Amino acid sequence: MPNGSLHKHLHRNSADGKDEQELSLRKRWEIMYQVARGVSYLHDDCRPTIVHCDLKPQNVLLDETLTARVADFGITGRKGIHLFFVFVFVNAEYGMGGRISTKGDVYSYGMLVLETLTEKSPTDSMFSSGLTLSSWVSDSFPNQLRDVVAPGLGEEIGPTSNNGFSIHQGLAQVGLHCTSQLSHQRPTMAEVLNMLKHYQAKEKEQYRISQPNWNNWTKLRNNKP
Repeated sequence: MPNGSLHKHLHRNSADGKDEQELSLRKRWEIMYQVARGVSYLHDDCRPTIVHCDLKPQNVLLDETLTARVADFGITGRKGIHLFFVFVFVNAEYGMGGRISTKGDVYSYGMLVLETLTEKSPTDSMFSSGLTLSSWVSDSFPNQLRDVVAPGLGEEIGPTSNNGFSIHQGLAQVGLHCTSQLSHQRPTMAEVLNMLKHYQAKEKEQYRISQPNWNNWTKLRNNKP
């Protein structure tokens, strides 16, 4: 793919990502929506249902317009896979002999969302002694969330009031829902799509309300005595 993997864009300080451009918050939202739509198709529209089993930034490829393509379905069946890396993305139920299901993909998607928002890998050395990427974000949600998002997104987020809403909050909420330790509490990918649509509509409505009505201002100005 012309723009490589999502991983290279999120970890630009690494050897393989140093020449990649930084993704805007809006673009990250679009990529997460595109990935959700792709995985939802695998779960709900394919017969038999396809479970990806290895959803992570390295397997999200970006074309010339930075549109996401999900790759490497079922890679966990291949020899030589780094099982620890798979483990942190697909949840303990896979590593403990649990049945592979769509709920494992949902967990992996949630981890993908949180990594996309924070630029922190779930295998980062900071996550130890019970601290995980999910719990780290959860501890900051919602009022201190800007403290854990990727540093380059600070200006896009801007000040957020207790009653305000931004798409970074929507992404965090989706990621946290998807990474619930209890699989029955996780949404389906179809529900994830609806959540993303709802949060996007909410953000757009808030933006519309916050903008001055220039038509009314012009009328008032023209009607001044």
